Amino acid sequence: MTGTLGTQLWCDTEPCPDPHDVANRYKWSDAGSQPDGGAFTDFLARLNGDPSVVAATSGEVYGDPAADPATCLAHHCDWRLPSMGEFRTILIGPNAAPGQTATCSAAPCIDPGLAAVDGPMASSYYWSAATDAANAGNAWGVYFSDGSLSASYKAFGNFVRAGSCD
Repeated sequence: MTGTLGTQLWCDTEPCPDPHDVANRYKWSDAGSQPDGGAFTDFLARLNGDPSVVAATSGEVYGDPAADPATCLAHHCDWRLPSMGEFRTILIGPNAAPGQTATCSAAPCIDPGLAAVDGPMASSYYWSAATDAANAGNAWGVYFSDGSLSASYKAFGNFVRAGSCD
């Protein structure tokens, strides 16, 4: 990811100019519980080389992502939002996975080894792929500001990271 956290972009009505910018915020869902917010229709669609999104935002014409994996991020066309379990493996704090540090002394509360390789992260809330079983209008996520877990209304704009199936 690139960018600084000084200028946050709300990517809910227009595609963000750069899906790799760490300052972008996306909705999980536009109006309810379905995965139809910018996290899916802009961020993940662009990482996965969706020609309708990539062509519309870059001005270039791409072929079928499955036939031309160069259109996808790092030659992977299977990007998705991480599970809560995956987030816990990079989280530092009281909700971190076993083996991770249980106390976060400075935000963002993320494994420093990952931060050194993966670049900057917002000290804020990141969407996961997990819908809240008690309320389908909410999805679970991680606050990297303090290492806590929480469900949030899917129509709010929050930060995203991508995970690959490989």
